[in-house]
Amino acid sequence: MNKGVLLGALLLASALLGAQAGLSFEAERIDFSLRSTRDEASLMEWEVRGVYSFSNCTEQSLHQLIAFPIPAGDGLCTYTDLVLNKSEGDPEASCELISKSEKGISFGLSLPPLSFISILISYRQRVTGKTASYILQTANSWAQPLPSAIYSLYVENGIELKSISLTDPLILNSRTGIYYFWEFRNYRPEQDFVLHLK
Repeated sequence: MNKGVLLGALLLASALLGAQAGLSFEAERIDFSLRSTRDEASLMEWEVRGVYSFSNCTEQSLHQLIAFPIPAGDGLCTYTDLVLNKSEGDPEASCELISKSEKGISFGLSLPPLSFISILISYRQRVTGKTASYILQTANSWAQPLPSAIYSLYVENGIELKSISLTDPLILNSRTGIYYFWEFRNYRPEQDFVLHLK
């Protein structure tokens, strides 16, 4: 297995519920963005795109149902444009969408012995209020802290933030907006990711 595939195996999800002996949540890499909508400049769009990685270090095949909550309400509309795909991993490993509701999704993971899978989950939400959020604390339902959590946030020019729940980001300014970056090891989130807008 090459180093790129091994590193990819370490990128896993946040906001996932449920754990089974032998199935481990290894890493998550989530890119968030907040932009003006194309059709109405007074509204904003919150986009979430995450890669979540799981491993099975046992000698048995594992099958697990995972609940993935998606917050809505208080000016954060129900999600649209949902994508759930396997992004890499063992050829026999798979993920399958089981159910969708306004509160989130559930999906099944199937992993052969001694394998890993990385999955991509992305969606969009309109923001009509002063808050955008993502549930991080469900990662605490797993037995172990999350070995690797990497987050980025892009905020388009013209959108002003009052506060961000995660502190001490690396900040980069670009021609079109501002990028914020965070990286954590052995992470147990103490709060969810919440943006308050001016």
